[in-house]
Amino acid sequence: MSGAGRARLRSALGGISVLGVLSVASAVSVLGTRGLAHADGVAIAAPADLLDRPEADSQALDRLFASFRNVKNFHATFTEEKKLTLLVKPLKSDGTLYFDREHGLARHAKTPKVQKLRLTETSLTLWNGTTVEHVNLDQSRDLSALALSFPRILRGDRPGLAKTFAMKMQGTETAWWDLTLAPTEDSLKRMLSGITIVGHGDSVQSVIVQEANGDRTRTLFTDVHKNVQRSASETEALFRLP
Repeated sequence: MSGAGRARLRSALGGISVLGVLSVASAVSVLGTRGLAHADGVAIAAPADLLDRPEADSQALDRLFASFRNVKNFHATFTEEKKLTLLVKPLKSDGTLYFDREHGLARHAKTPKVQKLRLTETSLTLWNGTTVEHVNLDQSRDLSALALSFPRILRGDRPGLAKTFAMKMQGTETAWWDLTLAPTEDSLKRMLSGITIVGHGDSVQSVIVQEANGDRTRTLFTDVHKNVQRSASETEALFRLP
């Protein structure tokens, strides 16, 4: 992939953010709210000692990924803050994130400007409000691994993640958990330091992406909904870009 192509893909991903959107930066310590779950409409904070707990065994990690495989679709409100080493103020955005096993992942940003992104196993498509751009993920193994890391968690695809990431889990799959993804290949390490995901049961609550250049993106999910019944036309509309 050309340098220009890499730059376009990084921009489309919010600077490797949404998956980046979502390790060296702890999601629990960085988030002032420490992630949110909802019980009977009441927000609950993740336990402060989550990262101090012993590492979960491989069976617990298997059970966590198995729980995700029961999720057919997912949508949530997201708020995102990206801290760039070259900027004093962080870049902020918000909108709605949609995941569907058949259609991939869609990100509808409302601020700072209306923008839509769709990610499948093979391509990324971005609508910036005026034009549509397509990027073939097969052009770069590293960017493909990064772009697909979050969808693979939602799919419960542990073997797919294990090809390029070492995984460490703390907590328990039935309550609060923390999952760290550390790149195992040198070429990916030059782009990414690590990804930290915090969740509760089969719901992801926050994602932290730490880039090798020092940039960091924090994405917090609220108003989480899973396995919503939709018609085929309703689903198509959510994943269709203008």
